[in-house]
Amino acid sequence: MPSDFELNISRYQTFLRDCLDPAVYVGASPLEASMYAITDPKSDPISPEEALKQSFTPVHTGLRWGPKWSTAWFRVTGTVPASLAGQHVVLRFSSGTEAQVWEKNTSCVWVAVQGLDVNRDALTLLAHATGGETIDVLIEAACNHPFGVLGFEWDPAEVVARWNSDLPGRFEICEVAAHDSLAWEIKHAYTFTLGLLKELSSRNGQGPLQEIAAESSRAMNLYGALRLATTQIEPYLKSLGETQAARESMQAGLATLSHALKVNASGSTTVCHAIGHAHIDTAWLWPIRETKRKCLRSFSNQLRLMERFPDYIFLCSQAQQYAWVKEQSPDLFAQIAKRVEEGRWEPGGAMWIEPDANCPSGESLIRQILHGTNFWKREFGNAGTQSFLYLPDTFGFPASLPQIMAHAGLKMFITNKMVWNRSNVFPHTTFVWRGIDGSQVLAHNTPGHDY
Repeated sequence: MPSDFELNISRYQTFLRDCLDPAVYVGASPLEASMYAITDPKSDPISPEEALKQSFTPVHTGLRWGPKWSTAWFRVTGTVPASLAGQHVVLRFSSGTEAQVWEKNTSCVWVAVQGLDVNRDALTLLAHATGGETIDVLIEAACNHPFGVLGFEWDPAEVVARWNSDLPGRFEICEVAAHDSLAWEIKHAYTFTLGLLKELSSRNGQGPLQEIAAESSRAMNLYGALRLATTQIEPYLKSLGETQAARESMQAGLATLSHALKVNASGSTTVCHAIGHAHIDTAWLWPIRETKRKCLRSFSNQLRLMERFPDYIFLCSQAQQYAWVKEQSPDLFAQIAKRVEEGRWEPGGAMWIEPDANCPSGESLIRQILHGTNFWKREFGNAGTQSFLYLPDTFGFPASLPQIMAHAGLKMFITNKMVWNRSNVFPHTTFVWRGIDGSQVLAHNTPGHDY
């Protein structure tokens, strides 16, 4: 029989799903949508200008579309309801797949604005609406999952079954709503607190969850914070935003969670600097044309995050991907260059792509570095100067690499793949790697035994 501790954990998960999640977006109003489908999965992508020349057909949520690797262009139209005046207004849209939002800039040039996928379905329309504003958004949906056209192994059975069907795309959401920033903060603080509690309660081995948690004073502190915060927040969710008392109670719940998360674990002196990162396989479970679109989606997302969070810093490697973004959306690339100059976007990794290092010759590896470092230096000036070689997700590192790196002026090597060894447990995280000729570089194997 589950203990009270385990029952409460289940209750908190339900509270997060059924109460906090719906509180983030309020006052939703449906929008109209029409679609132009390119059903041939081998067709090359078209531009927004070309898409708008086509015939769009009205569609409604619930539509199943496909096949895999096909493309659907959605045009979303409507007006901002007067009831949302004075609020932060967002478009919520999901095609059940990955997608790219496009809009015209002040020079009437189409720019990739933001990507949409399984992790994000909201796009800011107006920071402060007056009501009555016109909405006209163009969205390019690609019928693929983040893992190509396969469900994640941890996905629900319904998701796996959908991606095994002929029409895996699903038009799920199309609405305008107000974004409640306080509810958003509480949701994420609650999610993190609950996740950390579950981790601390299970990391010490098998046994009753409550007994394991009791061994960690921090786990019990987080448990108490969740209990108190839930009590503070729960009675006021229905009147969220309507009264000052409701807001104050919500803020008290957030303060409870924030305080619990800021308390260091006993004896802990570790300081962690979190840097955003997107690792995009240049060639893996999708065609190269999809790599190009994934780069647009990922890079545009980072720019929007930087607008929302002034302290956010991002790193992304592979010069080839930057070149594709510049080719597809020069305006987006200009935005990236501005962030690079500010020091908030780090274009690093040295090589043109992250290559296999087992098969290529030494000359090929040298060319990878020359093309990569020269591109970044040419595009970003001193801010594009390279200092490390980054191969987090490729296999095989020849003994010639330290010598090649040393001659290229690279001082550090970073990977994760040393832990993917089935024969020998690699003993080091940070170490000195000495090459054939005696050249030495600082090497780092990312900790945690998981990329």
